[in-house]
Amino acid sequence: MGALPRRKLQELVGLQLGRRPGIAFHVRVYCGYGWPAVIENDACTPSGEPNPNLYYLTCPYLRRELAVLEDGGWIERVHRMALQQQALRKQLAAAQREHAALWRRKAGRDWPGPDERGPRIAAAGDDLAIKCLHAHFAWFLVNEDHEVGQVLLKAIGERWCRDDRCASLSL
Repeated sequence: MGALPRRKLQELVGLQLGRRPGIAFHVRVYCGYGWPAVIENDACTPSGEPNPNLYYLTCPYLRRELAVLEDGGWIERVHRMALQQQALRKQLAAAQREHAALWRRKAGRDWPGPDERGPRIAAAGDDLAIKCLHAHFAWFLVNEDHEVGQVLLKAIGERWCRDDRCASLSL
Protein backbone atom coordinates (compact mmCIF):
# COMPACT_ATOMS: atom_id res chain seq x y z
CA MET A 1 0.00 0.00 0.00
CA GLY A 2 1.39 3.40 -0.94
CA ALA A 3 1.14 6.63 1.00
CA LEU A 4 -2.42 7.87 1.35
CA PRO A 5 -3.62 11.46 1.52
CA ARG A 6 -4.56 12.49 5.09
CA ARG A 7 -8.32 12.31 4.42
CA LYS A 8 -8.06 8.79 2.97
CA LEU A 9 -5.87 7.68 5.86
CA GLN A 10 -8.46 8.94 8.36
CA GLU A 11 -11.14 7.10 6.40
CA LEU A 12 -9.11 3.87 6.39
CA VAL A 13 -8.41 4.01 10.13
CA GLY A 14 -12.11 4.71 10.67
CA LEU A 15 -12.97 1.56 8.72
CA GLN A 16 -10.46 -0.45 10.73
CA LEU A 17 -11.90 0.82 14.02
CA GLY A 18 -15.54 0.80 12.98
CA ARG A 19 -15.83 4.48 13.93
CA ARG A 20 -14.37 7.82 12.94
CA PRO A 21 -11.27 8.77 14.95
CA GLY A 22 -12.09 11.73 17.16
CA ILE A 23 -8.56 12.99 17.66
CA ALA A 24 -5.60 13.97 15.51
CA PHE A 25 -3.16 11.13 14.91
CA HIS A 26 -0.39 9.82 12.72
CA VAL A 27 0.44 6.23 11.87
CA ARG A 28 3.26 4.94 14.03
CA VAL A 29 3.38 1.27 12.94
CA TYR A 30 2.33 -0.39 9.69
CA CYS A 31 1.65 -4.13 9.44
CA GLY A 32 3.54 -6.51 7.18
CA TYR A 33 1.06 -5.75 4.39
CA GLY A 34 1.57 -1.99 4.70
CA TRP A 35 -1.70 -1.11 6.47
CA PRO A 36 -1.88 1.05 9.62
CA ALA A 37 -1.54 -1.07 12.75
CA VAL A 38 -0.86 1.51 15.49
CA ILE A 39 -1.65 5.20 15.50
CA GLU A 40 -0.11 7.78 17.79
CA ASN A 41 -2.77 10.16 19.06
CA ASP A 42 -2.43 13.72 20.23
CA ALA A 43 -2.29 13.99 24.02
CA CYS A 44 -5.42 16.16 24.06
CA THR A 45 -8.67 16.22 22.12
CA PRO A 46 -9.51 19.17 19.86
CA SER A 47 -11.52 20.64 22.76
CA GLY A 48 -8.48 20.41 25.08
CA GLU A 49 -9.58 17.38 27.09
CA PRO A 50 -6.72 15.05 28.03
CA ASN A 51 -6.52 11.81 26.05
CA PRO A 52 -4.64 9.06 27.91
CA ASN A 53 -4.32 6.73 24.90
CA LEU A 54 -1.18 7.85 23.10
CA TYR A 55 -0.87 4.65 21.07
CA TYR A 56 -3.98 3.00 19.71
CA LEU A 57 -4.20 -0.36 18.00
CA THR A 58 -6.10 -0.20 14.69
CA CYS A 59 -5.33 -3.62 13.17
CA PRO A 60 -8.65 -5.53 13.06
CA TYR A 61 -6.92 -8.91 13.37
CA LEU A 62 -4.97 -7.92 16.49
CA ARG A 63 -7.96 -6.13 18.00
CA ARG A 64 -10.02 -9.32 17.67
CA GLU A 65 -7.27 -11.60 18.99
CA LEU A 66 -6.66 -9.39 22.01
CA ALA A 67 -10.40 -9.14 22.71
CA VAL A 68 -10.49 -12.94 22.86
CA LEU A 69 -7.62 -12.90 25.37
CA GLU A 70 -9.32 -10.22 27.46
CA ASP A 71 -12.55 -12.23 27.49
CA GLY A 72 -10.48 -15.23 28.59
CA GLY A 73 -9.16 -13.47 31.71
CA TRP A 74 -5.76 -12.49 30.39
CA ILE A 75 -5.75 -9.03 31.98
CA GLU A 76 -5.72 -10.65 35.42
CA ARG A 77 -3.37 -13.40 34.24
CA VAL A 78 -0.75 -10.95 32.96
CA HIS A 79 -1.15 -8.82 36.09
CA ARG A 80 -0.45 -11.88 38.28
CA MET A 81 2.58 -12.72 36.12
CA ALA A 82 3.92 -9.21 36.67
CA LEU A 83 3.47 -9.52 40.42
CA GLN A 84 5.28 -12.87 40.48
CA GLN A 85 8.14 -12.17 38.04
CA GLN A 86 10.52 -9.44 39.12
CA ALA A 87 11.89 -8.69 35.64
CA LEU A 88 8.40 -8.37 34.15
CA ARG A 89 7.27 -6.25 37.10
CA LYS A 90 10.23 -3.85 36.73
CA GLN A 91 9.82 -3.55 32.98
CA LEU A 92 6.05 -2.96 33.25
CA ALA A 93 6.57 -0.21 35.83
CA ALA A 94 9.25 1.39 33.63
CA ALA A 95 6.95 1.29 30.58
CA GLN A 96 4.14 2.89 32.59
CA ARG A 97 6.44 5.70 33.73
CA GLU A 98 7.78 6.16 30.20
CA HIS A 99 4.21 6.47 28.85
CA ALA A 100 3.36 9.07 31.51
CA ALA A 101 6.48 11.10 30.69
CA LEU A 102 5.78 10.92 26.95
CA TRP A 103 2.21 12.11 27.53
CA ARG A 104 3.45 15.11 29.56
CA ARG A 105 5.97 16.04 26.85
CA LYS A 106 3.33 15.81 24.11
CA ALA A 107 0.67 17.65 26.12
CA GLY A 108 3.00 20.34 27.40
CA ARG A 109 1.23 20.21 30.74
CA ASP A 110 0.62 18.06 33.79
CA TRP A 111 -2.03 15.35 33.87
CA PRO A 112 -5.17 16.75 35.54
CA GLY A 113 -5.84 13.54 37.48
CA PRO A 114 -4.81 12.60 41.01
CA ASP A 115 -1.28 11.73 39.84
CA GLU A 116 0.14 14.67 37.91
CA ARG A 117 2.99 12.52 36.51
CA GLY A 118 0.74 11.64 33.59
CA PRO A 119 -1.47 8.78 32.49
CA ARG A 120 -0.04 5.33 32.39
CA ILE A 121 -0.82 2.94 29.53
CA ALA A 122 -4.63 2.95 29.06
CA ALA A 123 -4.88 5.32 32.06
CA ALA A 124 -4.02 2.51 34.48
CA GLY A 125 -4.24 3.50 38.14
CA ASP A 126 -0.68 2.55 39.09
CA ASP A 127 2.58 1.34 37.61
CA LEU A 128 1.63 -2.35 37.83
CA ALA A 129 -2.00 -2.09 36.75
CA ILE A 130 -3.10 -3.47 33.40
CA LYS A 131 -6.41 -2.14 32.09
CA CYS A 132 -6.34 -2.99 28.40
CA LEU A 133 -4.34 -5.59 26.49
CA HIS A 134 -4.88 -3.67 23.24
CA ALA A 135 -3.10 -0.63 24.66
CA HIS A 136 -0.19 -2.72 25.91
CA PHE A 137 0.13 -4.45 22.56
CA ALA A 138 0.13 -1.10 20.76
CA TRP A 139 2.89 0.06 23.13
CA PHE A 140 4.79 -3.17 22.35
CA LEU A 141 4.54 -2.67 18.59
CA VAL A 142 6.16 0.74 19.08
CA ASN A 143 8.53 -0.43 21.86
CA GLU A 144 9.56 -4.00 21.06
CA ASP A 145 11.18 -4.49 24.47
CA HIS A 146 7.81 -4.24 26.27
CA GLU A 147 7.63 -7.65 27.92
CA VAL A 148 3.85 -7.59 28.40
CA GLY A 149 3.54 -7.33 24.63
CA GLN A 150 5.97 -10.19 24.17
CA VAL A 151 3.82 -12.37 26.46
CA LEU A 152 0.73 -11.41 24.46
CA LEU A 153 2.42 -12.12 21.13
CA LYS A 154 3.25 -15.63 22.33
CA ALA A 155 -0.40 -16.12 23.29
CA ILE A 156 -1.66 -14.83 19.92
CA GLY A 157 0.95 -16.69 17.90
CA GLU A 158 0.98 -14.42 14.82
CA ARG A 159 1.99 -10.77 14.76
CA TRP A 160 -0.07 -10.06 11.63
CA CYS A 161 -3.05 -11.69 9.94
CA ARG A 162 -2.35 -14.21 7.21
CA ASP A 163 -4.97 -12.97 4.76
CA ASP A 164 -4.28 -9.22 4.24
CA ARG A 165 -7.81 -8.53 5.48
CA CYS A 166 -7.52 -4.74 5.36
CA ALA A 167 -7.23 -5.01 1.57
CA SER A 168 -10.97 -5.75 1.58
CA LEU A 169 -11.81 -2.43 3.27
CA SER A 170 -13.31 -0.20 0.59
CA LEU A 171 -12.05 3.36 0.43
